[in-house]
Amino acid sequence: RVAALRQSPMGKRYPDSSDQFGIAALDHACFHGRGHTLAADLGCLDSLWICGPFENERGAAYARTLPCEQTVDLDANYPGKLRQVAWRQLAHAAPNGRFALGSVLRPAAQVACSVATALRAERDQDIALHLGSAGSFRVRVNGSEVGKREVDRVCAFDQEVVVLPLQKGMNLLQIKLCHQETGDFETTLRLRELDGAPLRGVEVRNEPDDLRAAAAVKVTRSIRGDLVAMQGART
Repeated sequence: RVAALRQSPMGKRYPDSSDQFGIAALDHACFHGRGHTLAADLGCLDSLWICGPFENERGAAYARTLPCEQTVDLDANYPGKLRQVAWRQLAHAAPNGRFALGSVLRPAAQVACSVATALRAERDQDIALHLGSAGSFRVRVNGSEVGKREVDRVCAFDQEVVVLPLQKGMNLLQIKLCHQETGDFETTLRLRELDGAPLRGVEVRNEPDDLRAAAAVKVTRSIRGDLVAMQGART
């Protein structure tokens, strides 16, 4: 019934309302062990690259630059929490829109990691990242920080919205995710137009050469002043 509201007069008139009706339906679908098609329709990422785990005792990683944040080198090894770690690909790892990071990181408590993906834009444009996290996070586009929050919580869909100022061509989206002990270490990541409509003109790419090309980009567009107010917590 909630999903049907996306096609209601309100849903058709207001893309953001339709988008949020979809998220409510996805939450219900996930609870019943399904939701793959709906997650893809709502712009949920299901593949990315990850590096970690790194030490995050008492949340210290939020204020510290992780070794893999200084440069995204897919061939490098970094000192992790217990052992050397490297970038690795998580392909189709979030079929219902949720990345279960605690299932792929050992240990999974009091740790931090970095996730990354390449975005190819047809033109300079601003898009919305709808993010859910189990703790503090920092978001970077082409090396420049565009969003952050220090928090300890249970992960849910769309807890934050961050404007991503993409430039024409390749862009590197990199997110530091921290976890202490509250709930499971998870994240949800969705890309939409600023008004909640499906994304246009942006392609998510996760081949190694795509990451390398995106990591070489060092120029970042600034977020328009009128868009700053839309950033931050939604829940």
